[in-house]
Amino acid sequence: MVADVPKRTCMGGLMKLSPLREYLLAAMFWLPLMFALWFALGSVVAYPIVRISHALIEAILPGLLHDAGQSYASMLYSYAVEISGVQGLPSGKLLVEEQSVNVLIYAWGMPLFCGLAVASPISWGRTFLQWGIGLLVPFALCQRGSKPCDLRFGQAPCIVCNSLGCKKRRLR
Repeated sequence: MVADVPKRTCMGGLMKLSPLREYLLAAMFWLPLMFALWFALGSVVAYPIVRISHALIEAILPGLLHDAGQSYASMLYSYAVEISGVQGLPSGKLLVEEQSVNVLIYAWGMPLFCGLAVASPISWGRTFLQWGIGLLVPFALCQRGSKPCDLRFGQAPCIVCNSLGCKKRRLR
């Protein structure tokens, strides 16, 4: 018994990859590369974050930070606490020694976004446009003064924002 199977036409000897497989292969190439660049340039990535964080903390709670700086991808800071209101302790300030926060832990979305954007099958011009929009929109939202409760994440972020004295503003 012989089955009637139509013959496949020759595609030049090469099998064409499906778009999903092509995207996954490109992502497997670009993601490690972007994470390696992100780690190698950690000091450059951390520089604006450390400077903006220092300025924001000084604006919200002036005089809290005694010293702030950067070491590679870490924000180093020490702060002074007023202890004159605590009974049993001498009046004055208590200087808390240097603390360290690795800012790369909080910025891992940048190489992930950049790697997936480059892996997408669009032109380089559109890829750079995607990068610009994708990396500037979160920064612009933060600068505009929107809060997590503006984006409807529930009540917990609103309670924290209100305890810090933020005024509730809705996105227009």
